[in-house]
Amino acid sequence: MQDSNPRRRVRSPSGYPGYPNRPYLPEMPPLLEEGGRIGRSMARSLPCVPMGCSACCRETTMPLTKAEASLLARRTGLSVEDFTWRNNGILTLLNNEETRACVFLLTSSSEVSADGMCSVYEVRPQGCRTYPNVLNHEDKAILDEGCPHRHRFPEPSDDDAVVLLNLEERLLHEE
Repeated sequence: MQDSNPRRRVRSPSGYPGYPNRPYLPEMPPLLEEGGRIGRSMARSLPCVPMGCSACCRETTMPLTKAEASLLARRTGLSVEDFTWRNNGILTLLNNEETRACVFLLTSSSEVSADGMCSVYEVRPQGCRTYPNVLNHEDKAILDEGCPHRHRFPEPSDDDAVVLLNLEERLLHEE
């Protein structure tokens, strides 16, 4: 007779080798190679990507929540200390010393106008997801003057400001 208590049951469901020790991860299409999942999704979602722009990833001071840093660590296999630094107590993405770009930007050049592709696009931090929307001194969402393609983005709404204010609040309370 089989035990009906699922906590006591020890069996290996098909498709989960080594269960319960590690989950089965199906083969995924390439992420960043030409035609890979991320490359296609990036090109469809942002008006600046088809132009090869990566200016927002250059000399960045992108803040991260602890949850975002933990997710990036799990996805990349790096320790949080390998890709962050503390900026006034807030976790912040590191820049590559040679390229002066975010450590997750795939590029070999330090030129602001050089091509680059985000290697963690699907799990990028909220600040990256909302860019070029930023808060001004009156806590209103505006398009960042530093974005060379800001005219291609829609004007931010009040909802965008709420998202940014909530992110700011989470970051400040994690210190």
